[in-house]
Amino acid sequence: MGHAKIAGTSYSSSVTSTLTNSSTASASEALIGAMRAYNPDNTVVVGQPTFGKGVFQNAPFMLFDKQSGKTYAYYISIVTGYYYIVDESAEGGRYCIHQNPMEPDLAVNANDIMRDLSSDSEIIAANNSFLASLN
Repeated sequence: MGHAKIAGTSYSSSVTSTLTNSSTASASEALIGAMRAYNPDNTVVVGQPTFGKGVFQNAPFMLFDKQSGKTYAYYISIVTGYYYIVDESAEGGRYCIHQNPMEPDLAVNANDIMRDLSSDSEIIAANNSFLASLN
């Protein structure tokens, strides 16, 4: 497997810190799983467990209902596939991430309210992890 190169510099040894919480879902979880599978020594997940949504949908049908002079659109969403993560220890060498939230490498509890990012514990932890990787 090759490594990303930008301007002739290899970033194969750079640590990638990813922030997660219960809203991290679907393709984001698939990306985290791929990063952990193919570059485990340089991937750090910081935050809270993810949502565990390992399906993707298609919404090919849209129904319209006119009531009181207003038009309401209803979509029918059909599950068309599942996200699987490479894992040599799992049966068949992979597992479905649906209903299997990913645990962070570094668990950090977030406050329930918005706050100044300079005091955000998840961002500080991710930044510290990144800075430590540079040494």
